Amino acid sequence: MRDIPSGRALAEQFGVSHIVVRGALDLLVRQKVISRKSNGRLSANPPAGAGSISRPGAATIQS
Repeated sequence: MRDIPSGRALAEQFGVSHIVVRGALDLLVRQKVISRKSNGRLSANPPAGAGSISRPGAATIQS
């Protein structure tokens, strides 16, 4: 998983209010696109199905 910059850093980067960024990040957490770590940092979740390769009639390989 990859760390996401802080809400304040994102707000400054995109020129918007940190409250707008907080709302957007909270929505992404609820949709399980990102997750909040125990230390409060945010990280991106891998896409659904990432890390597995399968073929009909073959064993599934997990990375």
